[in-house]
Amino acid sequence: MSKKKNSLDAFKSLQTEGVLTSGDTNSKVGGRPPKPSAEKEKVRVAFSITENEEKALTGKTGGLSISVFIKKYLRDSTDIFN
Repeated sequence: MSKKKNSLDAFKSLQTEGVLTSGDTNSKVGGRPPKPSAEKEKVRVAFSITENEEKALTGKTGGLSISVFIKKYLRDSTDIFN
């Protein structure tokens, strides 16, 4: 091996050792399984409210975000989705 300044020859052996590849059989896939496509919530609905309406909703949410509160209210207290 020639000793050139800034030569990467000394590092060539490190590149082939200890590098994980995508074909490793010991790796486990984590995370929760995906929802069926019928249960996925894909559609977004946006609307505007006044500051007074926001204050009224914030007082009733009990720590939930306004969007979660409205979605839960529509599902539990109305028959709009049935």
